[in-house]
Amino acid sequence: MALIDLQNISKQYDIKVILKDANFTLQAGQRVAVIGQNGQGKSTLFKIIMKAVEPDSGEIAIDRSIKIEMLDQQPKFKANLSVRDAIENQLVELKNAKLEYEKITNELMTNYEDENLLRRQSDLASFIDFHNAWDLDNMIERVLIEFQLKQYEHKDVNLLSGGEQRRVSLAGLILKKPDVLLLDEPTNHLDVYMVEFLEELLLKNNFTLLFISHDRYFIDNIATNVVEVEGGELRRFKIGRASCRERV
Repeated sequence: MALIDLQNISKQYDIKVILKDANFTLQAGQRVAVIGQNGQGKSTLFKIIMKAVEPDSGEIAIDRSIKIEMLDQQPKFKANLSVRDAIENQLVELKNAKLEYEKITNELMTNYEDENLLRRQSDLASFIDFHNAWDLDNMIERVLIEFQLKQYEHKDVNLLSGGEQRRVSLAGLILKKPDVLLLDEPTNHLDVYMVEFLEELLLKNNFTLLFISHDRYFIDNIATNVVEVEGGELRRFKIGRASCRERV
């Protein structure tokens, strides 16, 4: 079963047709690049998937068990927030899971046979294990170093450059380990080192990806499939076989 399945999606702004009877599916493990000229509907496709925009017609089926996260071109942060706090604020679910686990563990000291508590404790432990989140401070410290943000740790995140802010946002998203990661021009404002680091990170963690990019080298290194948005239609083709495009 597809993680995301869009069927006959149409969207129009005033008299401009953005998408017309467009079909799209995303399977687990795929890394799909979305290409096309500006204004053709790439961002609208993402907004429909994120439920930020309603299509005029068509059907949307998204696996209810999955979590989808998106990196915007221009991340927004609260005022007076340090870089470390900005990353930590993205990990609220993990922090709450740890607090609940500790609370249940204490309750089990007196109710050690409570099956509901034992089951919930096991679920929380699996969730925390999956995210390697038993030591959140160490997790944050590691990404600060890996994303070259350590020197800005206590600086106001809103005073950073656009590329630095995207690294802050991406660091938090990576730690959350979403089932599907949407990236809008992920290599914009990144230097060569960070682009190579990002490629390695995405491949090593085997993320299911949907990303908009004009960076041909990044697409060639990352994508398993490419979808071109043009004239309201989506055309899918495999890397290296652009001549074999077929409408999807």
